Amino acid sequence: MRKRRPRAKPNAPTKGRSRVRTQRTAEMEELRQKLTEAESELSFYRSKHNWLMSALASQRHARQVLEAGISAQYNETIKQIRRVVNSTVPAQATLIVISKGDEELVQFKERKAWHFPQDENGVYAGYYPANSTDAISQLKTLITKGGNFLLLPNTAFWWLEHYGELKQWLEQTHALLFRDERCAIYRLTCEITVMTGVNHPNGVGIPSTRTGNATMAKNSVILLQADSARKRPDVFCFPIIDWDFRFQRPQQLMLRFAAAGHRVFYLTHRFRKSGVPYTLRELAPSVWEVSLRGPRYSTYQGVLDDGYCDCMRDALSSLCTNESVQSAVTVVQSPFWWPLAKQAASSRNWRVMYDCMDHHAGFGTSNPMLIEQERDLFQQADLVVTSSAVLETQARRYAKKVVTIRNGCDYKHFAAAGHQPRGRRPVIGYYGAIADWFDSDLVADLAERRQDWDFLLVGSTFCGDLRRLLRRRNVSLPGEKPYLSMPEWLARFNVAILPFKRNALTEAANPVKAYEIFASGKPLVSVPLPEMVPLAPLARLASTVDEFEREIVAELNAPDQNLQRQRRAFAQNNTWEKRFEKMSEAMEDMLAAPRSKVNLITARPNGGFHRARARGLQNPGSRVQQADHLFRPNTNT
Repeated sequence: MRKRRPRAKPNAPTKGRSRVRTQRTAEMEELRQKLTEAESELSFYRSKHNWLMSALASQRHARQVLEAGISAQYNETIKQIRRVVNSTVPAQATLIVISKGDEELVQFKERKAWHFPQDENGVYAGYYPANSTDAISQLKTLITKGGNFLLLPNTAFWWLEHYGELKQWLEQTHALLFRDERCAIYRLTCEITVMTGVNHPNGVGIPSTRTGNATMAKNSVILLQADSARKRPDVFCFPIIDWDFRFQRPQQLMLRFAAAGHRVFYLTHRFRKSGVPYTLRELAPSVWEVSLRGPRYSTYQGVLDDGYCDCMRDALSSLCTNESVQSAVTVVQSPFWWPLAKQAASSRNWRVMYDCMDHHAGFGTSNPMLIEQERDLFQQADLVVTSSAVLETQARRYAKKVVTIRNGCDYKHFAAAGHQPRGRRPVIGYYGAIADWFDSDLVADLAERRQDWDFLLVGSTFCGDLRRLLRRRNVSLPGEKPYLSMPEWLARFNVAILPFKRNALTEAANPVKAYEIFASGKPLVSVPLPEMVPLAPLARLASTVDEFEREIVAELNAPDQNLQRQRRAFAQNNTWEKRFEKMSEAMEDMLAAPRSKVNLITARPNGGFHRARARGLQNPGSRVQQADHLFRPNTNT
């Protein structure tokens, strides 16, 4: 007979499950404790990392300050920075200075200066931002409090390497006003972003709205309020160069239009592939950069696509509505813009002025379609302004009215150039673009022949032939330099040269730098371009290496003080102020003249054409008005 198993006690399973539950609870509590400890440790290491990054930044700056302090030039550098600030930053402005607490770097006449970074009480914080995000956040806070400019002395240049995202933010959002080996200054402007109901060519609509913080709103009120008392028309400039490129005729004249009471909208070549149809950025008082949405174009090779052209036109139309544009003048400086400028002008009955300053067919990369567009621009413009006799002749073939207004100079800026100290090797100098029209072989031949001379060639070398120049020990190529520092470079020259190749492009040029060099009183030796021949004997003329050497030697051996005074007097009579006066008069005449009926035909995206009848200009014939002052100098002055 089988034995029965004894029954288990009824409470045995209950005790087992309770023991397991207790054990698991203890394990979970232990895990929570370990997690809490890990989080605490992670927070500690994060804080330590931020502290180390700040300490590393502080050490880098301290090393540079120490090195600069050891140098006897540090105090002189601070004085030079002050001079730069006084000549660059307007009075009553507020600067944010990366100073490491150095009080000497925040002392400026008629200008406020704040240490950066700073604590809640507005004094130097004693540490550096841990990362770019922290730096940008602190800068934005100071901007909202009224900071207008950011000053980086040369001891803080490492910021732009250490804080890479900060550098990118500054370059994309703000304007680099000045930079050289002493300091960098950014204009801290607020970008006004405008979104309209314009349709993108791909059919995507964007709602109408406006974004911005309190500072943006304040700036937008200044710009956007409808001023019923404003009588001068706005100026829409379709430029040949971007504003922050080499500072010359486009920027000089537009600044003077703004100073005379016009609002200037200066379009940029840097199109944005996505985003809102247009954005505005303040460049100078009453001068606003307009950035349009569109594909990337080369202004010398590309042609505006019809679809994007219509989209850009609608964006400009929205801009006019949002910014209360009542009347305007279209100033076109490059035929690349003509399809867009023509549509914008014809739709709003604006007058068109073509400021022709280059022989565009002379550029080796010019698109033939751009040359056709320029011919139409000549024919349709209410006024054509040319900068040289060769361009004048070209314009007269097609244009209704032509006024010749040559280039000029900022006399006070370049008259400040000092004189080369005696006892040094002669310096033969050039500044400007070192491109394919620069005669590198001529300069290389001179450098090889006269190894007792130094050749200082200041400017961008893009598209330049440097093969022989780089092999010469007596040739220096420091690269592109800011406009504000050009008098200092010019001061190093004993003799300036214009060694251009003779081709269709240079034959039509009226060199801006000739007027600037004359303002300094420096002697100039140039190839005999049509625009330079009438300037003799203020400028010496030479074509070959032998002739250049002979004319340079003549200036070095027997400098003529009387000619120096005559050069300065000529430059004083050919300033940008005088050029603007003539251009303003020509514009007023254009606006006052009745317009003949002109057919403006614009391409439509559907392949057809839109014909708009514009009121316009009684044909005054091909009479050309000379508007530049005393082009042939009076050498008896």
